[in-house]
Parts: sequence; structure tokens; C-alpha cells
Amino acid sequence: YAYYPYVSSPYSPSFSSSELDDQFRSFIIDEFNKFWNQDQSTKEKFDSSNLMISRGEASADKTVRFTMLHKRGLALLTNMQNVFCYATDPDKTYTASVEYSGNIPYVMENKGYFLMKPDTKTPVGGANLSASAGKYVEALGGVVSEPYSVSYSVSTDEGKTWGSYSSSKPSWLEMTGEIGGDNLPSKFTVTVDSTKTTNIVKSSFHQNEHDDILKAAAPVSGYRDVSMFDNDGKSRGSRTTANCYLVHAAGQYKLPLVYGNAIKNGATNSLAYKATVTGSNIKPVLVNHADKEITDPWLKNNGVAVNGAKLIWQDVKGLISEVHVNGDYLEFTVDKDNIAEGNAVIAATSNGIVVWSWHIWVTPETLTNLTTIDTGEHVYKVAPVNVGWVTPSKIGTIYAGSLCKVKVSEGNGTDVIFEVKQSDYTMLVQNYGYSPYYQWGRKDAEIPSNGIEDKSHDAYDIDGNEVEMTAVRSSISIGTTIQNPLSHYYSGITTGPYKEDYDNCWNINIRTTTEKTVYDPCPPNSCVPTSDLFLFIGNKGSNANYGKWNATLRGRYWIGNGANLFFPAVGLRYKWYTYIYTFGDYGFYWSSALSDGQINENRLSFDSKDWEWDSGVHSFGQSIRPVAEI
Repeated sequence: YAYYPYVSSPYSPSFSSSELDDQFRSFIIDEFNKFWNQDQSTKEKFDSSNLMISRGEASADKTVRFTMLHKRGLALLTNMQNVFCYATDPDKTYTASVEYSGNIPYVMENKGYFLMKPDTKTPVGGANLSASAGKYVEALGGVVSEPYSVSYSVSTDEGKTWGSYSSSKPSWLEMTGEIGGDNLPSKFTVTVDSTKTTNIVKSSFHQNEHDDILKAAAPVSGYRDVSMFDNDGKSRGSRTTANCYLVHAAGQYKLPLVYGNAIKNGATNSLAYKATVTGSNIKPVLVNHADKEITDPWLKNNGVAVNGAKLIWQDVKGLISEVHVNGDYLEFTVDKDNIAEGNAVIAATSNGIVVWSWHIWVTPETLTNLTTIDTGEHVYKVAPVNVGWVTPSKIGTIYAGSLCKVKVSEGNGTDVIFEVKQSDYTMLVQNYGYSPYYQWGRKDAEIPSNGIEDKSHDAYDIDGNEVEMTAVRSSISIGTTIQNPLSHYYSGITTGPYKEDYDNCWNINIRTTTEKTVYDPCPPNSCVPTSDLFLFIGNKGSNANYGKWNATLRGRYWIGNGANLFFPAVGLRYKWYTYIYTFGDYGFYWSSALSDGQINENRLSFDSKDWEWDSGVHSFGQSIRPVAEI
């Protein structure tokens, strides 16, 4: 071991560790300044304050070579004299000497040199050193060379554009550094603060236990026919079709090109599209996308040539990664890397025109935990959640970090530029759960809220581009709405989505129990409840106080007759616009049959105070709580 300069044993190295700095720790720290001088005003004092240490290694020729390592930081101060003039004699200059006390540098050719202990902050020159007389220098074990300046240029759009260089350092960046040989920066240590500094969304996600269940489920291969399986994923042995199908795992699936609920238990269900009673508000035969009467369950047997498919929207980016037509089926893939609880709408097309669409509900929910409610008129089996329900979770949004170009400018005109990238920022927000909205009489699931506020959930096409609902204030036909599942309609004549004045869009014969139609939006073997259920829950009589408001979950429990059902207050989509209204404060749920005309007493509504059985304009987008078909 070796050190320089030699002193007569102010301390004794211990040599108890293999680490070199540990051997000379007492020398380096020199707590009592035994050989490091505060006064370095002479070359002798300056040189004796230096410290170099080394450990030698023996070579084959039995010589020992030492490589000495400096353990002092050098502070170099320039402008060590003041030059000034008097206003009365501006052409004559005077030089004022600089006097130092305390830590005194070694001055040579108007420059001050001062050796510092590593990892210390030392004012040089004491109280007499001011901004006009020199520089205040801090050393952190590095070497400060010629005067240099640092400026910063920031980009908040991932490097597409940059701001002008400025001495203002971005708040998210901390930097310490060294200057090495040839007056150029050799190393800078940067620390970035993980804060949100851009509005660029790189990705988003939601976290809940249902996502974990879905990701852990064994993928399905071979294009499973969803119409041949129950809502709990068990094979049913015969086909039952619907406008909404539940999917419980990633993989390949297919659905038959059949109108809604037109096949039941393997047989044609003509009651889904053809009424058996007549009346002024009853449409005798329901129609397809071309406003032609449906005569058969299969699209092809109604003269519809399906030659394409498309994803209309999905509320999880990449959830469905592929959709196409193969013969009599619409085939689709739920992506194993992107699977999460969510919703999607896929469609069959003919020459680019949507001829029918289906709602795919990706969820662990099975709709088997039904609650019995006996109204006195009927016994209902009520599902535990809304159609398309996504459970409360943490919504995560990943924002891109900023970039910063750091420019170090030397006094000799040399610039060195390097780039620092801020880490991406993840924002987590609690949501309260959400489900799609439905206009009365339509099968088409509308984009839900984001589960937090009066705002739509982000929705995407097959390529990951964002899509939105469009509002159309026009008197249109049923067929037109089928062709445009992403449009929210308001008719100026009937205040509903359709220009036709019919009451049997969801209940073919408008009876006290639902006879499910091809427009019913519920999964197989379930349907929109009739007015009797919600009249029982929401009237202003003895049942009005059953249940309680839950401010944490943002919804209301209905408790009575052994039942305990939660109804989330997810608000609604307004009648002639697409904005969401009263999320978290009110809940609105459609029934299938009307008790008093088209727009009166057709829904259950509630807030934190009470239940209500009231009316809702048909163009509202509201929730659906399914019940088992009776």
C-alpha cells in the first residue's frame, strides 16, 4: 500500500479490509485536519493537502507497481481580481486585490486552486468571497474545470418538438456532475422524478380480481360455438341464440349468423320476431337492417348475403384481435395478452353495411347466482349484475414521460449535449364499475361510462384507434338503427330512437311476462324484465324504503322478501346528445313492457333518497338488469 504526500503517521491504516478506500478511510476523512490545510495559499500548503492512495500488485519480475488514485476534489476559481473604473474617469481602470479568510485558495495567474475533501460542500474564500469577487464552489469529489454553463431544452411530445434552450431546469430533473480531461464533461449523475408532465397516453388498463381470473383461465381453441354453451360456459346440447354472449377465457369463438333470439333450444323461435296478437302499438313482424320483415332465424334465408365482418367498438384495447366471417358463422378471437373484463360489439356486414351486430361480454360472471323476487303476480329470478357489467377496479393510465436535452457549454465555445428521458407515469384512479347503455327497444349496446364520472369510457376499433358514439337527431327507421350500432338516435316525432310508434320491440305481445324478441339485448335464457318487477321494487307504497344507499359503491341495495340486490347508479346517456348524465348519483333501468302508453311508467329509477317507478324518454340510454326467462 502507498499514499502521497508522506506524513509521519498521523493515523495508522488498519489494512483490515480488501477495499482500498476502507484502508485509508481515516486519511480520506481527516476529521481533524491533521494534514489537510484550510489555508492552501502557498504551493507547499496546497501540495501537502493533496491525497493519493494505491495498492500495489507484484508482477512476474518481482517488481511492485502502484497506480495512484486522487482522493481530493479540485475547485478552480477564475476572475480572482476585481477590475473596475470610476464614473468620473471611465477610461482608467483599477485593480482591487481579493482578500480571503478561512478556506484560502492557492492563487496563480489570477486563478484560485483549492483541494477539497470528497463528498463535502466547502465555501472557498470565507466571508470575503462574494459574487463580484469570485465564485462560490461546491465539490462533490469531482473536478470543476473551466467555467461552464448548463441549459435545458424540453420535449413533451416524445421528441417530435423541442423547446428553446433555457437555464431553467425542468422540475422533474436533478443533476450533479463532473468535468473530466480536456475540459469536457466526463460523467453526470441524473435523477428523474416520476410525475405526470405530458398528456400523451401510451396505454391504459384496469385492475381487478376478475382480470386475474380471466388471464388464468385455459384458452379456448377451435372456434367454440357460443350459442351451444350456457352463460356459465357449460355445453347445453342444443343451440340457443341471443344478441349478447358471455365469454370466460381467451381464445377462438364463433357465433351463428342468426337474428338475436330466433333459435331456442335448437328450434326456430318465431315468437322472437312475429307477434301472435294485434293492436295499435304492436308491430306484427319485426324487421331486419333493410326494414324487411324477418321470416327465418338465419340471415342468409332472409336474402342477406353476408360477406364481411368488423369490430364496432371495444372498451379494452386489443381485447378482440380478429373478427371474420366463415360460412354461416362470425368468428372472433379474444386476445390472451389483452384479455380483461370488458365489452365489445362485433358485426356482420354485406358490402360494408352492418346487417346485424352482437355484444360480446368478456367476464367471469355466469349469471347463475339469481335472486328470487315474488311480486305477488310473478316470481322473478333476477341476475346479480347489469348486462355488460364490469366490476369496480383501479383504472390505470400510462402517460409518456418528458425528454430533456442537457447542453453543457464550455468557456472555449465547446458544447456537449446529452439527452435524459423521464420515466413513464402511471396514474391509478378508482372506478365504481360500469355497464353499457341501451336505448329503449334497441339491441345495440352503447359505450359505457368510465366508471368514475359523467364521461364515456375509452373505446377502440380493431386497430386500436379511439371511437366515439355519434348523436343523430332525426326520424329514422328500425333498420337504420341496426345498420348504425355506434349511433345514438333521437326522433323528433316520438322522442324515441325510432320513428315507428311500437311498444313490442322487447316483448313481442306486450304481456305481463316477457316474450323475448330479436331486439332483446340480454344473454341467452335471460331477458329484459316486465314492468311488474320494477313497479314492485320502485312504487311509492310499502316497498319504497326497502334498501339503502351505499355512498362507497355509488348505488342502492334493494332488500326485501329475502332479496338483497345491488343496483349501481351509472346514470344515463341523454336523449338527443351522447353525453352521460348523473353518473354516481342516479340509476335508471328499463323494463320491457309499458303499463301506461309509450313513454310513461317504463323504468325503475333511484337516487340516494328513494326508489321510483316512473317514465323515461325512449331515446335515453339506460341500464338493463336481466331476469331469467319465465
